[in-house]
Amino acid sequence: MRWPGKSVRRLAPARHAQAHEVSRTRVAHLLVAHLLNEAGYSLQGNRKTTEGDSHPDREAQFGSINTQVTTALAEQQPVISVDTKKKEPVGDFRNPGREDCPQGNPEEVRVHDFLIKELGRAGPYGNSDLAANSGRVSVGVDQDTAAFAVNSIRQWWRTVGRAR
Repeated sequence: MRWPGKSVRRLAPARHAQAHEVSRTRVAHLLVAHLLNEAGYSLQGNRKTTEGDSHPDREAQFGSINTQVTTALAEQQPVISVDTKKKEPVGDFRNPGREDCPQGNPEEVRVHDFLIKELGRAGPYGNSDLAANSGRVSVGVDQDTAAFAVNSIRQWWRTVGRAR
């Protein structure tokens, strides 16, 4: 790559002579970024817009579930839905959002989000009881998603479901 008559190898020492310490690698990165910008490019995150193919039986599956839910609710039987969210590392890590703290005294967190092996990851699981219009959230550190789902249902059954 050449820039105003000079190679990247010659630009770096020329900038250094002007009291700008810069490596030839950095010069190359800057030149590429400049050329991309001139060509109408910019750094951007990707955006979810493409929907993948649906399972051919998707509508039938949801129709069957809806029929069963409607029937159970009409018979005043409990209907629960179980969901899970992304597992997150446990510890004093930075989280997006804000929290009220004394002015000038924000909560201190780790610089890097490296997993703390002793604490592992926490997986939030929840279930909602449609008939009772109530829900609950459980958090576990096991890596077995199925075990979390079963435990969530078991806890619901022990605390609410059996009596209902």
